Amino acid sequence: MNILDKVFVVYSFDIADEIIFKKIKNLLEEKYTLIHNTKRSDISYSRKPLEFRFGEIFLKDLNKKAEIFMKIYDFGVISLLFEISYNNLDSQIIKDIKYRVTEEEYLLSEARRVVSEVVDVISIGIKENIYDITNFKDWEEYIIVEIHNEKSDFNNKELSSIFYESTKGRSLNNKEYYYYDSKALINFDLAIFIGDEDFFDCINIAEFANVYLLELRYYDFVLDESIDKIESLLEEIKTDKWVGFGRKFVKKVNKLNSLIFKISVDLLRNIDKVKNGLKFLGDLEINYIYQGLVKQLQLEIWKESIEMKLEYLHNLSEFLGQDIKEERMDRMESMMLIMEILMVLLWIWEIVLLFLE
Repeated sequence: MNILDKVFVVYSFDIADEIIFKKIKNLLEEKYTLIHNTKRSDISYSRKPLEFRFGEIFLKDLNKKAEIFMKIYDFGVISLLFEISYNNLDSQIIKDIKYRVTEEEYLLSEARRVVSEVVDVISIGIKENIYDITNFKDWEEYIIVEIHNEKSDFNNKELSSIFYESTKGRSLNNKEYYYYDSKALINFDLAIFIGDEDFFDCINIAEFANVYLLELRYYDFVLDESIDKIESLLEEIKTDKWVGFGRKFVKKVNKLNSLIFKISVDLLRNIDKVKNGLKFLGDLEINYIYQGLVKQLQLEIWKESIEMKLEYLHNLSEFLGQDIKEERMDRMESMMLIMEILMVLLWIWEIVLLFLE
């Protein structure tokens, strides 16, 4: 029996702060095919995403059909998997797909079209605003190649040529890129799984790691925006010492502090959801591969960056409040001093008037 080799291109989009499954499950079941996965799995989701088969499209440039599968996570992410089957995959085909996806963004417009359709269905059905995906820039992509029946003609030299730019000539025996007997090769924009087995779990964890990266990147962007806003308010105080007394300015500060509080709560809750979203049921090899993905996608570095920015944001917010408070105190002291001087002058004026009489 000829087992087809497969390429999965994963796109993930953040479309909302939170998605309530009860509201959308029946709505989406009417339009798309809900997948009830019966395969044995060595991973478990703490909150299993809704999975749907979106349908099939023809990719003209590749002269291939692609199946589209969709996952919806409760922390507001939609993930699409484009599945393309080949009778025989070789290194040249993989390099060609990698180039078309990462350099030419070949499937991105199709992914945006699909997500826009789903967003419209959800928004109209539950009558709630979801982000306008056509204007929303945050998305992540990842390519996963699954090769069944390891072939002698698909050698390490060919695989090295695919990974050459990322590995910079280092050997594939390096554990950073090559994991155990399963032959799982991983770098920042491509994962290849070679063997006799169906790499169902590996595809799921590679997709999930991509979702994790998207969430971290999104919150990093949100924190950068908030930091810029606070720094601009601090700049306003420096240029105009009286601005802190203005009602509009105080309103801006209060609004920003509310936003910072909301971001902090959302971030801690959702990052915790994503971080603890997968559990491994006794399969150490799957866990090792996931840790390899975490390392290659630099998820811990992104997480540390977010934690540092969040702390900096809180410090800035406190500093802004303290700065306004001190400026107000200084102004109040100045006004009290002026009042005292005026009282003294008034008293002197009264004495002068008495003397003149």
